[in-house]
Amino acid sequence: MGSHSKRAHARKRSATRRRTMAATATVAVTLPVVGFLAQPATAADDPVDCAQGRVFVVPGTADPNSLHTAGLETRYGTQGKDYRIEVVEYPGVLWPLGATSYDQSVDEGIANLETAVAAYHAACPERPVVIVGYSQGARIAGDVLSEIGRGQSSVDIDPAQVSGELYSDPRRTGDAQGRGIELILPGVLPGITMSGPREGFGQVRVTQFCVEGDPICDLQDPLHYPLRAVDGLLGYFVKHVTYDDDITTGPDVSENSPSDVLIPSDPAFGVILRSLGLPYHHIAVENPLQYPDLAVLRPLFHAVDQFLPALPNLGHGAYLPDLWVLRDALSGSPTALQAIGDSAISILRYPENFVRDWIAEIDRQLDRLDGARLGVAPKSGPTTPAPAAQRTVEAPREDQVWIEPQDLPPAVAPGPASVSTPPHATEPVASGPAVAEPAAAEPTDESAAPERSPVSTPAPSPEPVRSATPSGDVASVDGSGAGAVDKELEPAAAS
Repeated sequence: MGSHSKRAHARKRSATRRRTMAATATVAVTLPVVGFLAQPATAADDPVDCAQGRVFVVPGTADPNSLHTAGLETRYGTQGKDYRIEVVEYPGVLWPLGATSYDQSVDEGIANLETAVAAYHAACPERPVVIVGYSQGARIAGDVLSEIGRGQSSVDIDPAQVSGELYSDPRRTGDAQGRGIELILPGVLPGITMSGPREGFGQVRVTQFCVEGDPICDLQDPLHYPLRAVDGLLGYFVKHVTYDDDITTGPDVSENSPSDVLIPSDPAFGVILRSLGLPYHHIAVENPLQYPDLAVLRPLFHAVDQFLPALPNLGHGAYLPDLWVLRDALSGSPTALQAIGDSAISILRYPENFVRDWIAEIDRQLDRLDGARLGVAPKSGPTTPAPAAQRTVEAPREDQVWIEPQDLPPAVAPGPASVSTPPHATEPVASGPAVAEPAAAEPTDESAAPERSPVSTPAPSPEPVRSATPSGDVASVDGSGAGAVDKELEPAAAS
């Protein structure tokens, strides 16, 4: 594989034992649990048992019981140390090997790990904390360790109290001969984001372990080393599960110990051939192909992923089943068959839900436009449009004017009102020579009519009452009693 400065610090292993372990892993994944003397503690079961410290373990994919890290109990519980082991729970899957996307699983793992560390540190502020992660768990543990070491974590803890161990870290920096898979590939599927390298671990001491050729932490660029990349994909099945001895032994705590330990191993093809008793001879190819790094496409993948739902979600209520559901359905499981049926129905209803969601969005936009036109500020946050029968225009407030002054009809100067007579009067009023002026036409808009205080309110009459004046004019009073008498004519009306 060429000369590597960091690989000079790799620990020497027995090649025979390494090949035997890898060959066994190709048949079945069986990890020892001898020495796992106690069940891992949880924050709920052991909230204040500080002991000498606490080890927070973030397991890998599809390993909720953290069997891959069983050796930690021996190292931190029986070799002169009294640390408690706490397994951090999170989905630990990635679609299609589970019903949750990789990004969502990582986000939940980071949040749960930070919560657990903060709770322990609040109860035992003087005790050390060790954060250990394997595979997907190493991605989570490494991100939290990086934030703590650079002072950007939500956990208020001194970085000197924290140390970390990462096994098969997908974001391992490595070198030109091999890096973590998230530094090599630009993207895989929507919901499986390749995040690239971290910004370092700051003041936290972190040791990374990686078996040479494990594609999760030591993948070669397919554009530079295509054969090594293919061998690395095969190495996932024969190397990725061989960290049990390294976890039991742990990192070298001496002052000048390396922080990146690359464990030597034969290529995956060689491991398989030797396990089958076939001859094998490794020929190293040192000259990479002169192509750009595949990772230069990562920004393009990130830009496209922003507009796509994270699988298994397809958007608008549709979703895909995972491989385990398909496996169980093939074996006749009623629950799995029901899950596949529900998924198929959700996909068939995708067009209907798509149209419904867009109509609702258009209604929301129209409501905002109506609110802007009427001077009503739109409500913040998403709203559900009300049915058409319930949509009404809000009543105007005191500071709102809905009718402009120029839209009002011109005001007419009021003249003397006609004399009102009681409804049963049959004779003309003859008490004086008062003459009533012809009544002015009433304004068409009631808001423009001047206010006047009538002297008397005659009783309603079904027919207009006409009264004669000495001058022979006739004043009409409508049946609603709208006629009114001016103040200067009050004596005449009274008589």
